[in-house]
Formats: sequence, C-alpha cells, structure tokens
Amino acid sequence: MPTYKYRARDNNGQTIKGKIDAKSIGQARKILRSRKLIIFSVEEGSKLFNSDLFGEGSTKLKLREKIILTEQLAVMVKSGLSVSDAIKSINSESTKKPISKMLNDLASEVEGGAPLSEALSKYPKAFDSVYIQMVRAGEKSGNLDKILARITKQLQKDAEIKGKVRSALMYPAIISILMVLVIAVIVIVVIPRLKTVFDDAGIDLPMSTRMLIKLSDFTVKYWLWLILFIIFGFIAFHFGLKVKKIKLLWDKIKMRVPVFGTLLKHVYLARFSLGFSSLLSSGLPILEIFSTTKKLVGNDAIEEELGHIEKKVENGMPIASALRESKYFPNMVAQLTQVGEKSGTLDQSFKVIANFYEQEVDNTTRNLSAALEPIIMVVLGIAIALLLVSVLQPMYGLVDAF
Repeated sequence: MPTYKYRARDNNGQTIKGKIDAKSIGQARKILRSRKLIIFSVEEGSKLFNSDLFGEGSTKLKLREKIILTEQLAVMVKSGLSVSDAIKSINSESTKKPISKMLNDLASEVEGGAPLSEALSKYPKAFDSVYIQMVRAGEKSGNLDKILARITKQLQKDAEIKGKVRSALMYPAIISILMVLVIAVIVIVVIPRLKTVFDDAGIDLPMSTRMLIKLSDFTVKYWLWLILFIIFGFIAFHFGLKVKKIKLLWDKIKMRVPVFGTLLKHVYLARFSLGFSSLLSSGLPILEIFSTTKKLVGNDAIEEELGHIEKKVENGMPIASALRESKYFPNMVAQLTQVGEKSGTLDQSFKVIANFYEQEVDNTTRNLSAALEPIIMVVLGIAIALLLVSVLQPMYGLVDAF
C-alpha cells in the first residue's frame, strides 16, 4: 500500500506534517478529512498534489469546453452514474493533458468523499463562483442533474452573447486596422519619395504638407523606437489593469463610450440578472447570491456598486429600493424587482430582466455595424482628404512652376 506525505492544519490551528498509508490519494484525503484536518497538500514520491503550489488550480477551460463538460456530466448523472464514474468516463475521451489531469484529480477528490463543489473550487479559473454555488445547491437539494442542465443553458446563453458582441466588433476593428495600414504606407513609403521631388523643385510647401513630411521623417528615423513604444504601451496597459484603482477607472470609462458603453452595460445587466435568477432558483440566500454574482459581472465598477447594494439589503432595505438608488441599474430593473418581491416570484422577475437585456444585446449587435459604418466612413474620409490635400496641393504648385 502506497505511503503519502501530507501537510494539514488541525482544530487548534497548528500546521502538522505526517505520513499515511492509503490505496489512493482520494482515500488518503478521505482519511485525513475524517480526522477533521484541513488539508494543504498530499505528496506521493516526488509529486506534490497541491494546486496552489504547482499551478493545477490555474487550469483553464474555454467556454465551449465547459459547456460540453457540464452537459455530458448532467446526462450521465441523470442516467444513474455516480459523479466520479461520470467524470472518469468524460476523462477517457479527453485529448488535452491539462484538462485530463484536472478531471483525474476531480474524480479522485470525489472518490475520496469530497463533494463535487469542493473539488471544483480547487480550479477557480475553470469554474467560477456561480458555477460552484449552483453545484453546491444541487448537491444539497439532491437535484444535481437538473442543476447541471440549468448551468449548461446559462453557459450557452453566455456564449451566445459573447459571440454576438465579438461579431459586432469585428467589422469596425478590421476597417480601423486597414485605415491605419494605409496611412502607414503613405507616410513611410510615398511621402519620402515625394519629398525628394519637392526639394529638387524648391517650391514653397503648405503647412499641412510640411507637417506630414516631418511626421514621415520622424517615423522613418525612429520606427524601431515607435514599435517598442507601442509594445511597451500595451504591456503597461495590461499590467496597469491589475491595479485595482486603474481597473476601476477603466471599467467606468468603458461604460461611457458612445454606442459601445450602452452595449457593455446591457451585457453586464444580462449577466448579473441571469446569474441572480439561477442562484435564487437553486435556493441560495439573497446575501450569498449578491456576494457571488457581483464577481460574475466582469466589471469592477458594477461589482463595487453591487457591494453597496448588498450592504443596504443586509441592513433591511428591500432589493428594489437598493437598486433604484443605484446609477447603474435602470428604473425598469427596480420596478420588476419590486413586483417579484411582492409576489414572491423574484427569480422569475430576474429571469425576465435577463431575457430583456439579452434581447437588447441582440438588437444592438445586429444594428451596430450599420450604426458605426457612417462614423467610420466620415473618419476615413477626413483622414484621406487631409492626405490628398497635403500631397496634391504642392503637386499643383510643381506643375505651375514648370
């Protein structure tokens, strides 16, 4: 029988180390839990099975992979398979090593007596807090298969929203990139050649042409530094968003951008309402739902606001009144919430809100390209007009000189 080394904390808060004989890691964990120990790590030979220390918890799942995994798990559990056997069956079809390793660990944890929700919590980057809370609710109610099916539908809706937003942004992104490339070619290739002609002719150049030539000279001379500056800017922006105050400011700015800001608000409201409705239907307490869903939204400004709303509700204020005082939640949300509170159908009210904002996202994304096209054309036209004037005006002067 293999021997495993472990590190854990006892009831007195003391960290202890030791060895234990068990048939598997799952059984070793089960024995340690029966001793009421909080497990930090279990070591087999040279391998340390600790997600926090060696990054297992950093395993990620693409949204599509999560949908397939959850759907398969729901079907298998409904058919009568145990959770561990269902996970093993899914793992037998897995082709990605990190995912296979994660599924193997989940199966071992469940076999060792851990609830599925506890096992999933080891992988926060693969399974968010709403996912884990809903699984926990399903375990408590004995309806895990139904809860997993509900999670699948929620994930599919989330994937649908993301797909629509991505498709809507594709057109303006491509046009913007092409515009920048065309301008770059003119500035780097065309202008230096024209400059030679203008210098030989000795004609007076208009202000716009002189500025364009200076921009061209600067770009040609310092192109490497410009590229490095852009790369550094992206890196600085990426790491800057990890600073809480900067991320909060950026999330506020995003919601104020014309057209896109409204779209993002609708996405956030749909995500919050859908998560709130699902958790409420699963039987979770209101305050716990607020604590969970505020991390689901994906915007620090709204997350902060939901934290304030949570405190107001904790102090006895009705949810509708707390939402009405918020600048991020329209009055319609508060009105439907008030109806739900009075009728005892709050989960249905939030489901209606989620469906409404999903439809708003659909309508906005469907019309986004049409709405942005004139703006893009105007900006593109102005840029091209300035370039043409700067180039053609001295050309006419050159013709007159001859």
